[in-house]
Amino acid sequence: ATMIDDFDWFCRLAIKGGHVRRVDSVSYFWCLHPASIQGRSHRDASIYKKLTLARYRTYGKVEKSLQSSGNLTMAHKQLLAQKYYSFLRCFARYDIRRCWQALAKIKRLDQAFCVNASCEPNAKAISLIHAVGLPAFLIGYGVWQRFSDAALSLAKAVRALRSPVRRPAIQARDRV
Repeated sequence: ATMIDDFDWFCRLAIKGGHVRRVDSVSYFWCLHPASIQGRSHRDASIYKKLTLARYRTYGKVEKSLQSSGNLTMAHKQLLAQKYYSFLRCFARYDIRRCWQALAKIKRLDQAFCVNASCEPNAKAISLIHAVGLPAFLIGYGVWQRFSDAALSLAKAVRALRSPVRRPAIQARDRV
């Protein structure tokens, strides 16, 4: 099982409701590998995109389940809008089409959605979003991040070209 499978299971369990009771044994243990999603390597970016998309889809399942059971209240809609907001930066950076779809979903769920400290921990980002608007902020953020990624990749390539190529020493018997 993966972290996403666990997350999906917990979401489905939370939707069902029911009774939570305390037991004197460990029923679940979640361990996050210390080397997970560090740095800016292509592999890490790929994992980040996959995890974000999987969480986005899981919240979509939660939304559908609540809607089909008639339990999608305004409080649920506002909470889901905040959760969908948390995916916008990743989508603005790697999948702009999905970014606009998620933004439309947020507005559909909560017409009065406003970015505030409950969904955005960065006070400077909140100020900027209020000044230029969320769509303009996302465009700028995506462009800046893609530029930053390209610049880092270029710098890494230049360093690789400048570093001396290490060749094995030629032994006397190898000479002709």
